[in-house]
Amino acid sequence: MKKSQFSLNGKKPDIEVNKPADQKFWQRPDFNLTAYLLLMLASFYFWQSYAETSNTEIPYSEFLQHVDKKEVKEAIVTEKYIAGTLTVDDEKTHKPRRFITIPLMNNDLAQMLEKQGVKYTV
Repeated sequence: MKKSQFSLNGKKPDIEVNKPADQKFWQRPDFNLTAYLLLMLASFYFWQSYAETSNTEIPYSEFLQHVDKKEVKEAIVTEKYIAGTLTVDDEKTHKPRRFITIPLMNNDLAQMLEKQGVKYTV
């Protein structure tokens, strides 16, 4: 096979075929992916911080006082925590106040909740 000798004599071609398009930095796929991931992380962070602040931690003694005053609407009782809703509205959101507390060893708690008409889950 004969080898051809093609030469432009030092001149650049007038038209470049398959020339990559000049893209702005925000139009590049890697930038879009990075921006999308940062947006997702930021939204997850704010959602997580909102979820944490919606439950107010109260002392166990205050929880028992709310039970005695019949201010506890419902409660979820586990070995590690007690979470629930009070009938008292929160001053900031004007929604029923949510709480969480660490329980002490109290065998009479279920009877006390039932006596006060609290809907509870163990």
